[in-house]
Parts: sequence; structure tokens; C-alpha cells
Amino acid sequence: MNPAQLSLAWLHARGKHVVSIPGTTNIQHLEENIARWDWVIPAEITQRIDAMINQKTVAGRRYAASIQKVIDTEEFDGQ
Repeated sequence: MNPAQLSLAWLHARGKHVVSIPGTTNIQHLEENIARWDWVIPAEITQRIDAMINQKTVAGRRYAASIQKVIDTEEFDGQ
């Protein structure tokens, strides 16, 4: 299990209404993600991740101000 596979499993655990669109320019990474696509993350691991990464533990913008100038898809109201 690599971090990308774990991230995708956590995302899929959010519910059937969530659709992941993993991006990569590396065929090996795509193959790794597909290889574990059907892995179901145990509830205990989901809870541990949720406790570490949530609205109370993560703050700030995704990108630095210098790069944000060239990205127009990551600005939302309230940021």
C-alpha cells in the first residue's frame, strides 16, 4: 500500500456520491492505483486519518501566493 493508494481508498470510503479522478503522468503510478482500486479501507484506519486530517488540523491555502497567480481553478469564496 502506497500513500496514493491509501488516499484513494480513504476518498472512496467517503461514500458512493464521491468520485475520484486521480491524475498522473506516470503509467507505473496509474497501474499501482488501479491494482488496489477495489481495496476497502478498514473503518479504524479511516477514523485515524479523519482524526489527523480535518478542518481543525489543516489550515491555509493549497498553493503559495506566487503559484496561485497562474492557477485559476483553486479560488473559492470564503478563502
